[in-house]
Amino acid sequence: MKKNNEHNAATAFSLILSAITGSTYSLIESPDEQNRKTSDIDYVFGTSAGTKRLVAAEHTIVESFEGEIGYVKWSFDIVAEINALCHAAIPSDRYFFLTIPDGLVSSLDSSKRKAFVAEISPTIEVGCTRLRIDEHAKILFKDHELWLMCKGSHPDMNGNVFRIPKAPENGELLQRRRLARSLVKKLPKLCKYKLKRFSTALLLEDISGGLSGIGFHGKSLQLLHRIAIRLFVDYVVVFASHNGCMVVGNVWKEKRLWHKNVPYPRRYHFRIEPDGTMLIST
Repeated sequence: MKKNNEHNAATAFSLILSAITGSTYSLIESPDEQNRKTSDIDYVFGTSAGTKRLVAAEHTIVESFEGEIGYVKWSFDIVAEINALCHAAIPSDRYFFLTIPDGLVSSLDSSKRKAFVAEISPTIEVGCTRLRIDEHAKILFKDHELWLMCKGSHPDMNGNVFRIPKAPENGELLQRRRLARSLVKKLPKLCKYKLKRFSTALLLEDISGGLSGIGFHGKSLQLLHRIAIRLFVDYVVVFASHNGCMVVGNVWKEKRLWHKNVPYPRRYHFRIEPDGTMLIST
């Protein structure tokens, strides 16, 4: 069964396809849910015109680094636990951000996490009482650096410590490697459907903004992947998402046109209507 973000990506892409082609596209099947024997394509989109305009699409989440999805979840939970322990001592006239590096988060199992929260919380309390707005402090925990920042004053946020992510030092290199691993899995299925005379699409869900930063063009891809995409992939869309919802869809490739920078008319912003319908914002 498809996850919520996968359904949302499919809906967003059908809207983009419809906008680009002038024909109304919709999702007609999900072969990977029907074919249990072999790995199959994620989606097939079509129009009322029939089978002549079928588009096969693969979707994947692209992390900035291996394990980013877990890091996002656990780092939020850790900071929430720290905030709960420190809450009574945090000044009520300002709010704070705390960064915890991926290396530390990934080293903590359940028992170690509780010990870490108990050990670091008194230091966070002291830091919060000392820091004024726009000040920050480095906190050392074993071989890891944490940063506590006093960011401002807002009645809805004051008296709390919130989590913000900390990207690895070699984030761009890790992003390229993670993207390459995703392409190794996805491109063979797209090639297979292209040879069946389908149009094809690669849908990349960028959960961190890192992929949007390095772009999706020749310089960010390995040579063999560039060749395969140019020959076998008609559309490449990079979605910026938040909590499983597609916020923006950037069309990097459409047919033979491969953009070095996405032009404004190919940057699609989405909104959700009160009845839950997704639309392109105009």
